[in-house]
Amino acid sequence: MPRKAAERCIACRTLGDRRCWKEHCFWAPYFPYGQKEEEFSMMHEIFDADFVRATLYRIPDNTQEGKEQRHKAVESFVWEARIWKENPAFPPLAHFLSAVERVKELQSNINNIISFKTEPFIKPYELQVEDFQGSTVLIPHRYPLLLYRLAWKKKKK
Repeated sequence: MPRKAAERCIACRTLGDRRCWKEHCFWAPYFPYGQKEEEFSMMHEIFDADFVRATLYRIPDNTQEGKEQRHKAVESFVWEARIWKENPAFPPLAHFLSAVERVKELQSNINNIISFKTEPFIKPYELQVEDFQGSTVLIPHRYPLLLYRLAWKKKKK
């Protein structure tokens, strides 16, 4: 039995399919009633719903993996439609290339951190000072002047 117009999914309402059956609707798993209306309208405007449907029919849905692939394909169509809608001058390829550049930049940062971590560690917070007996002492740099003055006073006596 066909559903009422208000109960049909956004795809069936947009496409004017009056014979929308709840259990046999092609678009219902991807664009449920009352949800993702803007996404479907963007996708339909950019790619046309018939093209998307024909593309999705090429992916077999008799297994769980096939159903997941169809959902990922729909998400991909929606993402690409959103990118085209936001900025038609720079298509999704530009976004992809900028993402690749960002990944390369982050990878070089990670490599720099790893190389820094593997270098021998030199304690920059220690100061080498000669004490009153003539031997050298490592002093934390927080108190170098105080300890140096104490050592100097003892050396004078």
